[in-house]
Amino acid sequence: MSESGWAAIKDRYWLFLGVSLVAMLIGGAVPVVLIGPMMCGLYLCLLAKMRGEQVQFDKLFKGFDYFVPGLVAAAIQTVPIIM
Repeated sequence: MSESGWAAIKDRYWLFLGVSLVAMLIGGAVPVVLIGPMMCGLYLCLLAKMRGEQVQFDKLFKGFDYFVPGLVAAAIQTVPIIM
């Protein structure tokens, strides 16, 4: 991890660890379908932190607001691996 990455999350390390673990567990349940929204939610948490906004665990599930774009991105990443 880069120094700037660590500096961004170190004060909320346990929150980001929990968010990451839950995102992996839910995204891994139905990989192609749920990994996209989970990754969107994870990025929303990280971007909010970088903007200085309050980050809460429920922001992870805001990734479902971007379900279709997340699904498309996950499919684009997953299909070449499968084939």
